[in-house]
Amino acid sequence: MLKSLLSLLCIALPFVGLWAQDAPQDFIVTISYDTLYGKVMGGLTPGKSSVMVKFKADKTGETKTYKAKDIKSWHPAGADYYFESKVYHPKGRHKLDMGYAVFMRRLNPGKVKVKLYEYYNIEGSVGYTQTYLERKGSMEEVIFRRFRKQLAAYLADQPEIVAKIEQKEYKKRDLERLIADYNQAAK
Repeated sequence: MLKSLLSLLCIALPFVGLWAQDAPQDFIVTISYDTLYGKVMGGLTPGKSSVMVKFKADKTGETKTYKAKDIKSWHPAGADYYFESKVYHPKGRHKLDMGYAVFMRRLNPGKVKVKLYEYYNIEGSVGYTQTYLERKGSMEEVIFRRFRKQLAAYLADQPEIVAKIEQKEYKKRDLERLIADYNQAAK
């Protein structure tokens, strides 16, 4: 009995190693587009993950804290979203203020015409979420009280999408679907 158990263990052990290698891993993409695999430390706390990420690299075992200006993006294992470094320009600041780097959660990965982001803003005493659209490198905040008017103007190059917006087929909660439908129509 013990002999057969040891034989089974000897056969299965190499496959356990292969399975572990195939398991999704967190990773970061550096400024020079290198990919480092490892583990994001401290979870996905919105406030902290908006400006920095603590990462333990698999190869070196080194734990390092990266600010948003230091890397392109970080990717939680197995998630259908990731966090991209973007320049944030707070409202009410001088027009010449260059802003500062933050991590924004990219909600529609892949090559698309309009990208959709969420940013958990921790300025002031209360945190809140801001939603942004990006086209050709230009960011625009979604103002939900002007949802239909703003999105109809922003997506005006696709008249069938604008018609659906005006017919109230899209509600504020449908923003991800609206942007996905727009990107599909814009291909």
